[in-house]
Amino acid sequence: MTSFLVEKKNLKSFEDKVSKLSIRTRQNIEASKNSFNRFCQDYYDGRTIDDIFRELKTLKSSETDTKTRKTTERRNTSSCQLKKSKKTTLI
Repeated sequence: MTSFLVEKKNLKSFEDKVSKLSIRTRQNIEASKNSFNRFCQDYYDGRTIDDIFRELKTLKSSETDTKTRKTTERRNTSSCQLKKSKKTTLI
């Protein structure tokens, strides 16, 4: 079975799907997209959403696997430390 992430998605397919939604929902989606674009420009030195996604597509799977693994390990470590600190505070 192939992953749903393999399916080709682009701006046109997104706009087609969104066009069927209510006007208020479309406005909210546009506001979120603009907010995310501002975040990308601020956090990634002026790069746009398109730049970020283009870069993500070029990453080799081994690079993304390694980064994902490290991020997950950090989250798990932080989560364990948080649980320990909560236990000690409750006692």
